[in-house]
Amino acid sequence: MIAYPNSQSQASQAFREALAERKQVLPFGLGQSLGQMVEDRHILALSSRDLPAVVSVEPDNLLAVVGAGITVDGLDRALAGTGLYWPVTGPHGRSLGGIMGHGLLGAEAMARGTMCDWILGTTMLTPQGEIVSSGGRTLKNVSGYDLTRMCWRARGSLAMSLSFTVKLVPRPSVCPAMEFKVRSLRAAAGHLEAIIRERLGLQALRLVGDKDGLRLVAWLCGFPELVASQEERLKGMLGEPSDLFEDGFEYFNHSDAIFSEGHGLAKVFAGPRKALLGVAGSLSWIGEYSFVLDLGGGRIAFRDAPGPIEAQAAKAGLAVISGAVFKAVGPLFRRLKASLDPRNSFLVL
Repeated sequence: MIAYPNSQSQASQAFREALAERKQVLPFGLGQSLGQMVEDRHILALSSRDLPAVVSVEPDNLLAVVGAGITVDGLDRALAGTGLYWPVTGPHGRSLGGIMGHGLLGAEAMARGTMCDWILGTTMLTPQGEIVSSGGRTLKNVSGYDLTRMCWRARGSLAMSLSFTVKLVPRPSVCPAMEFKVRSLRAAAGHLEAIIRERLGLQALRLVGDKDGLRLVAWLCGFPELVASQEERLKGMLGEPSDLFEDGFEYFNHSDAIFSEGHGLAKVFAGPRKALLGVAGSLSWIGEYSFVLDLGGGRIAFRDAPGPIEAQAAKAGLAVISGAVFKAVGPLFRRLKASLDPRNSFLVL
């Protein structure tokens, strides 16, 4: 059974009714495949899709209050004309609630941090069906436990997000992305380490591999003088770029949209930078599949990936950070505490 509440009170009521019937509740959002679980009469799938997308936008206060069902690109559209944006670029087509529940990382994590660094407060639904709020509208608003960050690290197992108060920042006027061709993964690893040591202040750093070869993409952002300095230093380290994109936002959003097409094709892993490079280097990828590796986010996404990736990733100790596209639901579903204790009703895919 699937429920699409259009208000927080409706979400709470649907949850309480499911709890009274001793059903398990599975919060889900856009991009998730529930498979046969929705046919299980012991499970209620609770969606944030129809909750109010935008409650308010306050450009003067650099904040917005939005529903958990709004997507990152939907939030960008809501902020069009304000000159502001929410600095979590990358999880294309994913709702903010899904990003919170899965602990997803954006391409800008190297410069901006995680989603949780850009949330002032959140309203959540607890496993008892109660609506609780944490945080507020200012930076210093936590006394005692910081429930928002606790729920972020719990990967959605403690509460279902209903709405967020998010911090906004001015969108940079100069934000190009430069692409450099590299010969091998060994050479790429050396370049990446050198760039990180130089502390250039890049917005994002990505390694792309496909049938056309390996490319290093550096996203520059800031005042024109800073961007010009970053360009010169990168050219001194890597030579002339093979391509230049005037708008880094457009480049990263477009590339992430390509990887997000056809959910189930991309497999996303998280872990230390060296382990990620090791997995990419241990497979014969030319002409077989594509990958993108975000250095700041500590994640690597393979598209149309062959079977050996799972074994190589497990050997390197990497974690799957998006079960919705990984689809390894069955074993995890059975292991969860919620399968044993109906009072802890939340499940995490």
